[in-house]
Amino acid sequence: MEDYEFRQRTIRPTRDDHDDENESHERSHLSGKSFTKKTELGDPTVYICIMFCSIGIIIVGFIYFVYSIIAGAHQRENAPLPAPIARIHHSLPSVRKMRPSPVVNYPSIPSTSYDLVIGINTLPRSSSTLSRTLSSLKQELNAVSLKSFKILVLVHALPLPSSKTHDEFSKFASSNAHDTRFVFASISPSDRFWDPFEEDPDLDYDYSVIPHPSERQHNCDIISLSTIAFKHVKKFRFFMFLEDDYVSCPGSFSTIASLLLSPTSDFNLKQVRSRACAYRFSYGFSGLVLPHRDLLHFIHYLESNIDRKRVDRLIHDYLYEPIDDPHATFCPLRSAPTQQYAFTYKENLFHHINTHSHFSHREDSHSHDFSPCRASMDHSVSELTSPQRFSLSCKGQSFSPCSFFK
Repeated sequence: MEDYEFRQRTIRPTRDDHDDENESHERSHLSGKSFTKKTELGDPTVYICIMFCSIGIIIVGFIYFVYSIIAGAHQRENAPLPAPIARIHHSLPSVRKMRPSPVVNYPSIPSTSYDLVIGINTLPRSSSTLSRTLSSLKQELNAVSLKSFKILVLVHALPLPSSKTHDEFSKFASSNAHDTRFVFASISPSDRFWDPFEEDPDLDYDYSVIPHPSERQHNCDIISLSTIAFKHVKKFRFFMFLEDDYVSCPGSFSTIASLLLSPTSDFNLKQVRSRACAYRFSYGFSGLVLPHRDLLHFIHYLESNIDRKRVDRLIHDYLYEPIDDPHATFCPLRSAPTQQYAFTYKENLFHHINTHSHFSHREDSHSHDFSPCRASMDHSVSELTSPQRFSLSCKGQSFSPCSFFK
């Protein structure tokens, strides 16, 4: 009997134990109701915290968004030049690197925003063309109409394989050392961007098909000049190429400034400015003006085609011929936001004064009868290909083409 009572107490809970369990369950149930009730009603401080956290997240997100836009623009402005595109060239193996080295000890340039940068490469010549080129340029830059514009001239004396010195450059640089509009730099042999291709001496090359070694070197010097401008001039709107044997015609830079830099209410001129990827104010390689953004594309194109054509033909292809090349940003192929054009000014603003080409293989065919100052840039200019000439249909206008003018 005692054993049975013991087992009963062990297996079945007593009344007191059962009551404790019920009470515990009820407390838990009530506690859950209380928690649910508090959650439903909500605590005002919780809502305030959530609101401030949300506002903080929105503010931080907005600041990051603005920062990313500014940083992205700065990164694009200071982005390194794209790598040259590998192409199948005319059996000319590359024996050196395909891009100019950073120039050591290049003169410091103030961190100023320039309206126009003019680039000039020069080599020693038998005639004193550089002095005449720079003197006429300086005289034009002294015009009162240009006082409000920031113009910088980069003059690079290129070395020769021989030890010949460029005395004319040294003399002009010395006498104009305090003129902050000019930067004179003697490029050392180690800094010059030499032709990266080597010809096979056992082969007979047709230089009517591929550029002569001196023309390839000229391509490299143009690339180097442009690259230095990008690396050492922090900000500029336009870049103009000028050769060391072209004098500036009277009023040339006043004309260029009025067309490209000065405020205007002229509808047609506004159309030109919004659609231009290049401006031509003379023939050859001189007087070619590129906006900052287009100079980068042009450098890349030249780097990729050093041994394909000489530079004046590359200019023609880049500005006027939409060649089927998915890697090149050709001017005629760009249509955003509007169709892009290379515009030719109606008159010649720079006169070629040299009678001897520094390309030895062209000596016999070098013309002495170049278009003079203010000559029409129409079909009478033999130095320009047809699309580069000023169209007769645009008579009365400043630029050609003019099909979209009012």
